[in-house]
Parts: sequence; C-alpha cells; structure tokens
Amino acid sequence: MRSVIEIFLVCGAMVLMASGCAQPPTLTPDVAVVRIAPTQCGAEESPKRINEFIESEVRKETRRIRGSDLIVLGTVSRVAPELHDEGIRTVVTMSVEQCVKGSCADSTRFFVPGAHFGDRTHKLHPALTFRPGDRAVVLLRRADAGAEDDMPQLHPEQRYTLDHDGLVVRKGIPVEQFIVELGRIVGGTT
Repeated sequence: MRSVIEIFLVCGAMVLMASGCAQPPTLTPDVAVVRIAPTQCGAEESPKRINEFIESEVRKETRRIRGSDLIVLGTVSRVAPELHDEGIRTVVTMSVEQCVKGSCADSTRFFVPGAHFGDRTHKLHPALTFRPGDRAVVLLRRADAGAEDDMPQLHPEQRYTLDHDGLVVRKGIPVEQFIVELGRIVGGTT
C-alpha cells in the first residue's frame, strides 16, 4: 500500500505530513504526494514552529472526530433546499453504509447553511455542495438539548468526500483505511 503525504509551504519551508499521523514521512518511491497547500505566515519559520503547526492540525482534527456524536459513511440519496427560521438551508438525506460512531438508522438527515435555487446559490459553502449519489464520511453533532430543530448541521471540515475509486479525497487513502483510523481515534488509541 502506498503512503500518502500532504505538502504545506510554510514561509518557504516545505512541511511533509503523513495521513493519519503527526510525524513527517520519508520520501520513497511508494509515497504518493496528493496535495500542496500554501499557508500564510509572517517571518521565516523554524523547524520547531513547523512541527507545532503539524501537531496543531492533527489535534484539531482529532477533537472534531472525538467531539462528533455520529460518524457516518454513506451515499447521498436526496438534497432539498428548505426555508427555515434562520434562513435558507439544504437538507441532505444520506443512506447509511456504515455507522462508525453513534447509533444510526438506515438513513440520516443533516443540514448545511445555504442552498441552490434554480441557477442561484445562496450562502452555500462550496465544500458543502451535495448531489444524489455522492459518497462521503460525515462527522455530525446533535443539536443542543431543547433546541427547536434537532437536525444536526454539517460544517466544511466535517465532510470527507470519496472519489469514484473509494479514496478519501482530503486524505488520499482508501475509505476502509480511513474508517480504521477513525475507529482508533474514537476509541482513544491514537
């Protein structure tokens, strides 16, 4: 299996980040580079600062995963714009293939702020555009107790899109491997 790394350009210094771990990998022929992402900063960064950046990103993602009430692998079956007290939103219905965390039914519903109406888009983040047939892993948090609407809201960093080959686009790894990584994080072994 190929290792996958992400390359971040931090003030001219190149940072390598392996999928699912905080330690920079060694570049070998079996390593696939999947993303180059520039970041903003002021002065030249030290290796210590670069390591702090990597560790910080891993901690943020770990908190999002552990803080989720539901983690679902599924396929979008329906996308519908809806008027709501707080504005326009898109309600997404997803058929559940696997429930990684929490208790899931055969399908789950969540919403994203904004919506497509005809040829117009209203405050919809590009990372939150769903179409029927899209496969993804989503991290969901239930609404606060006593909330008028108990449907969870999805934020951009809580969606992991799958490509047609079953790779998690943001990670560059097979969904099966990502599910194992999620299980380790949820179980506290990572």
